[in-house]
Amino acid sequence: MNKEIATSQEVDSFAAELLWAIRQERQVTPNSVELRVVEVMPHNLGVQVRLESIHGNSDDVVVDERFRNAHVHAEGLRSVNGKKVLALLDPELDDVVVLSGADPHSVYPGQVIEIRAYDFFIPLIQAWDSKNHGSVDWNRKAYEKFLELSNPRKVGELDLRATPIATHVSPTQAGVLQLVQMSAAYSVGPPGSGKTETNAVVLAAFLMANPQAKILLVGVANFALDQLLERLDYLLKEYGRNDLRQQITRYGNGVGSLVRVTCPHFLPGATDPFQAGYAHAAGSQFDLELGHFDPEHKQTRLFAMTVASALQRVDSLREMGTFDFCLVEEASQASLAQILPLAAISTSIFLAGDPAQLSPVAKHHDPKVRKWMAASPFSQMPEISSPAVWVLTEQRRMADSICRLVSDMAYVESGLVTAADVLNSRSWNTARYKAFGPYSPDRHLIVHPIRERVEVHGPVRLREESIEEILGMLSQCRTDGFQAKDVLVITPFRDQARLIRKRLAHAGFREVMVSTVHRTQGSAKKVVIFDVVDGRHPFLQTEEAKRLLTVAFSRAEAKLLVLASQRDLAHPILQMAEGAANLEAVKLLAARGSNLSVNRPGYRGGPLG
Repeated sequence: MNKEIATSQEVDSFAAELLWAIRQERQVTPNSVELRVVEVMPHNLGVQVRLESIHGNSDDVVVDERFRNAHVHAEGLRSVNGKKVLALLDPELDDVVVLSGADPHSVYPGQVIEIRAYDFFIPLIQAWDSKNHGSVDWNRKAYEKFLELSNPRKVGELDLRATPIATHVSPTQAGVLQLVQMSAAYSVGPPGSGKTETNAVVLAAFLMANPQAKILLVGVANFALDQLLERLDYLLKEYGRNDLRQQITRYGNGVGSLVRVTCPHFLPGATDPFQAGYAHAAGSQFDLELGHFDPEHKQTRLFAMTVASALQRVDSLREMGTFDFCLVEEASQASLAQILPLAAISTSIFLAGDPAQLSPVAKHHDPKVRKWMAASPFSQMPEISSPAVWVLTEQRRMADSICRLVSDMAYVESGLVTAADVLNSRSWNTARYKAFGPYSPDRHLIVHPIRERVEVHGPVRLREESIEEILGMLSQCRTDGFQAKDVLVITPFRDQARLIRKRLAHAGFREVMVSTVHRTQGSAKKVVIFDVVDGRHPFLQTEEAKRLLTVAFSRAEAKLLVLASQRDLAHPILQMAEGAANLEAVKLLAARGSNLSVNRPGYRGGPLG
């Protein structure tokens, strides 16, 4: 089927199904939560509080992206400036928030607070409700784009590989630059493959090659979007294109310090018609290379914002006419329902992400709902041989044995290899030659044996021995010069993460990051410890769990330690990890002419550790 033969009935049925799915998901996704304050700490922006469930269910205590800058209400709660008290999220902890603007004397342990988030489903529903569309059939345009996702067409001859800035990407990345010719294109970026760099080069090259082009840049998360913009600014400055640096504007309420401090020229002016009211801080220092830059008279060509912000502004975006190019950063984490309205206003949509990592989060279990709310645009991606698809196949983050495991786990079809330039780099290899606990510097992949002791309390899974083993290894590293901030502990179970964090803090290891998988996306550490806790848990048998394990393992630069019992090792992916760890150890033993046993339960120390 193509867009010429799509009937009104087909379009109406498509839109009705999507609207129904959005409303069903909205019913099971609360936009407010009541929690009890258990700890109050001073903070320069107000008061920092640790929270607990008022019902005793730890899963209730998840303050995620929905609640960023949400309004906070409580009996007796006062603000110091007469404005509303807002919730600021902690980048690592999902049970800690900063009550921005709160009077410290009005917050106390035992107090019940309500965090009320903006209902992001409202603009999504409005984007799909034809009553809001005026004279343009936006649902038809969205339907046509949906069909093109699986069957993209060529919309131009522009090949950005011919631009000077193309030298900033490697030969295996350069194919991404020709994707701008397609009506829908997929840039698949496995972990450590340089997604941010390639996306920045694509945007810079497109701006340079198309002096009149209008571009929409959207991303799922504020921080990742700001990282991309900071890199784009660097490239444009390096190539002397200060004129283009003045044509980019970052919209939305979640702009971080990365942009506010390093790229203040990206912020909208007080008279910006798209986001009026923002005023630059008095004495804002703009880059001298920008000349006499006036933020109140900038002409924006690249409009950058989160997906949520774009949906809130979708009517204004539609009024601006068709965008020549839309790049969606981390598109594999956005739902079809979110992306299709933005695709409908774009000639070409460039979807950058990785379907083997985190997917859109949806609570509803109905397949008809999940088709639109839990599936990303990558669910419609053609075969990787298509001219609309480019897969980045070289990585520069993980030690090679970790890379091989991750490739076997998630990238069998395309493969993922360590780039030759870093494999032959002394500095890169030295940075990954790190002893940790009982394990020698040349061991990069270890399955660390744990006994069969898991505490089960309903959905809660706890394993005390894991914590003791982690503490033991960290304590040993105190004498090895290893820094706690170089260690990341990941577990699939929220209660275990909180218990580990509490115990490590008590032992003086506050700088060790402890998290569940979702909060680690985009980060990397020298050492990653993955605590399985319960490899037989039903969730860990799902396809979603496979994606989470891919994310977790690929955060490691120098060492990946998997804490697993013999029963845990019945899990297929953990079996793969054990096999890969043993293979690495055997090769090292052979190279040393040793016959030591490796990786057997209870084994500690020795030359290979």
